[in-house]
Amino acid sequence: HRLPPPTRFASTRRRARLPPANDPDTSLRDTRAPRSVGEDNRTVSVSLKRTEQGLINNSADAIQFEFDTILHDASQESVFTQCAAEVCESVLAGYNGTVFAYGQTGAGKTYTMSGDAGSDYKQRGVIPRAVHHLFREMDVRVGKDMRASVSYLEIYNEGMYDLLADEIVPDSDLVVVDRDGEMEVKHLTKKKCRDEAEALRFFFAGERNRAVADHVLNKTSSRSHCVFTVHLESRSTGDGDDRTVVSKLNLVDLAGSERVKKTHVTGKALVEATHINKSLTFLEQTVNALSRGDKHVAFRQSKLTSVLRDALGGNCKTTMIACTWPDEAHAEETISTCRFASRVMTLSTRAVVNESKDPRVLAAKCALSIRVDAASIPSHRVPVLLRLASRLSLLDAAAPHPWGQRQHGLARVARLNKLNPSLHQKNQHRRHLPPKSNRYRSLHRHAEQGLGSPWSD
Repeated sequence: HRLPPPTRFASTRRRARLPPANDPDTSLRDTRAPRSVGEDNRTVSVSLKRTEQGLINNSADAIQFEFDTILHDASQESVFTQCAAEVCESVLAGYNGTVFAYGQTGAGKTYTMSGDAGSDYKQRGVIPRAVHHLFREMDVRVGKDMRASVSYLEIYNEGMYDLLADEIVPDSDLVVVDRDGEMEVKHLTKKKCRDEAEALRFFFAGERNRAVADHVLNKTSSRSHCVFTVHLESRSTGDGDDRTVVSKLNLVDLAGSERVKKTHVTGKALVEATHINKSLTFLEQTVNALSRGDKHVAFRQSKLTSVLRDALGGNCKTTMIACTWPDEAHAEETISTCRFASRVMTLSTRAVVNESKDPRVLAAKCALSIRVDAASIPSHRVPVLLRLASRLSLLDAAAPHPWGQRQHGLARVARLNKLNPSLHQKNQHRRHLPPKSNRYRSLHRHAEQGLGSPWSD
């Protein structure tokens, strides 16, 4: 079956979440909210601090930004419905999706993505609600065999940690690799999930392993970037489409940018803040380069930009949630967050349905096709073709690195041939056929590749 042609989506969408002003639990918040939301619920105006510049001051009083949606004092359910529900549906249809929260420390990113575990059920964040949505849809979709697995990655001080591993240590084996044009963290643990409860159990287990600390602006500040990923594999169970479609949903909770003069962190927390700000700076530089259309974009300058490469400009449907403080004391950080969101809005990604390239799946499809067409194939050739399909699948696994992995596949096939010396002797004998014979050239090519003869019984 041919895949539909790739469709170009302006799929990097942005939402702004504005918490209510004057929260009585935070003593640093001013009595004046520096922003106002437009009647269309798409524009927000952020007031600027006035400075004394003589009798005439020509500086602007406010800066206006436009978003797809502004979530002012919105419930957790409303945030999920408007920001993540559409992406979840796309993932179920075979597309990759990403939802990430960005903003200043203490602005509510972790609350938006994870929710408040110590509060009531309604305070669940985007991640638990997305897991519930996916598994509910998987249960009701008849005629589909859908399987799910989850992984949880933490980027802490430019080191990658597997939060679902048996032992949480800096793992040098975790590397970001490019597989068929998509970024993947090699050796990252993937836990298979039978139902929603099992997936949430893995999520909360990873949450307990995250690096957190307290400072003036946030009692439970995330000290790392975290990516919780749900991997889906879907295939039809009936006589319809026999494609195996794979997709993934990345749910990203970024650490917040910090100004040390406001957070007053020292020691270990200061080192953490330095790495956080550095990685977010690289992320901003990457977004700027993509928005300008630069020929070369330095994705590899940080772990974060490498992991988010697909979300920013690859095969993915992406939604960004910009979280801001509502107080005048943090107006500069609010403007910086809104400007970053405006740049992200200019990006476009190329999302396509992902068909599995697993060699085992390809071999099974080839074998099924041979069995279906067995009536038109001579009976003595059917087992030979099945054996050849199995051997060719070993070579098909070499797509990302054609030379090295192809040689590895050929070596495996050669070892299989050693188990059948009589077949190897036949091939050696047939090499001496007349060189101008088409049959000779075909047999010679198969023998050189270590595949044996397609006509051998």
